[in-house]
Order: sequence, then structure tokens, then C-alpha cells
Amino acid sequence: CSSDLPGTRIYGVGVRSLKLLDIGTGNIGLDLDSVSSGMIEDVVVDGFTTGVKLSGANGYCVYNRCRNVTVQNATTGFAVGATGANSNSFIACRANVCTTGWAITDSNQNQLIGCQIESGTTGVSITSSSSGLSDRNTVAFCRFEGNTTNLNITSANVRETALFGNHHATGTTTDSGTRTLRLDL
Repeated sequence: CSSDLPGTRIYGVGVRSLKLLDIGTGNIGLDLDSVSSGMIEDVVVDGFTTGVKLSGANGYCVYNRCRNVTVQNATTGFAVGATGANSNSFIACRANVCTTGWAITDSNQNQLIGCQIESGTTGVSITSSSSGLSDRNTVAFCRFEGNTTNLNITSANVRETALFGNHHATGTTTDSGTRTLRLDL
């Protein structure tokens, strides 16, 4: 699901009611390289190294919406970044049996709302190589269950992360970020 010319911005890609199953040859299930204003809805991605990847140079992967997307049995469920993948939303999505459910790297203002992150090593990892590259990400009303680490905010370069109303059935949180706002259950 990427452009024939990676790094070339395209708009309005839509994927609905699809199941992708890796039979041992796939690396990335859905690759949204330089896609803006896309909608991915009612999709299951099973068995890829990375289930869904949002990336793009020059700010070219923005305003995408993933709704009711499940990634399972992956090393990384959802990979967001590095740079150029900002303001993407994940609504009622699920990462199940993924080493890392969400890996947000050098990416600002992404939202996880009402998601389920379960049976992984790290539920959500937010990292930044320098200040200003992973600011104001939000994780709200999500359920974490069966992960070793639910949230891992990796450095002081990750700033102003908002954590609201999340349920942590099991697992821990590591927060090395700057000005994290945490109002979790």
C-alpha cells in the first residue's frame, strides 16, 4: 500500500475489510510510505515482521486514520516514524502477541484511543533521537494486558506525552520523558 516511488506524497489511500496473512515471505503488511489523509479500517494483519508502517520523508505521512485494525503475531505491530509521520490516529486498534505493539519514533502528535495492547514484551514505545521529534503523543482509554512493559517512554527528548484513562491489567511503565501528563487508572 505504498507509492511506486517511495517518498513521493500521495493522498487519500483507503483500505477496508481486508485480511493480510504472511505465509513466510513478508516483511511489512501495510506500508504507508508518504501517504497522507488515508483511512485504514476493519483490517487484520497477521504474521508480518511489521504489521502496519507509517513513515515518510519531509512530513509526508500525516493525518492518517486507522480504525479497528488488528495486528497479531508480529515483531512490531504498528511502526510510526521516524520523522515525517505526524498526527496519525489509531482508534479501537489492537496489537496482539507483538514484541512491540506500537513503536513511535521521532513522530509528533499521534493518538492511540481505545486500543487494546496485549501479550507482548512492550506495549507502546515512544522514542526520540533529539528534542522536538516526539512531542505531544497521546495514549487514551487503552487497555494493556499481559505485556512485560506497557509503556516505555525512552528519554527526556520525548516531551509532553499525555496518558489518560488507560487500564493496566498487568505490566509496568517506564517513563524517562519530559513533562509527561499521566492520569491513568
